[in-house]
Amino acid sequence: MDAAMRQLCAKQVPGDTQRDLQVQTQYQGRTFKHILVPVWLVTYTYGPKNYQIVVNGYTGAVAGDRPISYVKVFRTSFCPR
Repeated sequence: MDAAMRQLCAKQVPGDTQRDLQVQTQYQGRTFKHILVPVWLVTYTYGPKNYQIVVNGYTGAVAGDRPISYVKVFRTSFCPR
């Protein structure tokens, strides 16, 4: 914002070039725009437990609980193919 303000002030000064142009700005009431991104909420039952997962549609980040099969983890970690 500072660079944009400096350019706007430089346009207001007559002449092609300016020397020692000093711009002092104070910002009040700064706000931001909200953006809407898709979010998927998933709830499912696996065995006796309910699991909830949230997927951010913008970044692809996944958060939540999921069932873990310790047999598959052990098999993929320690057993060669």
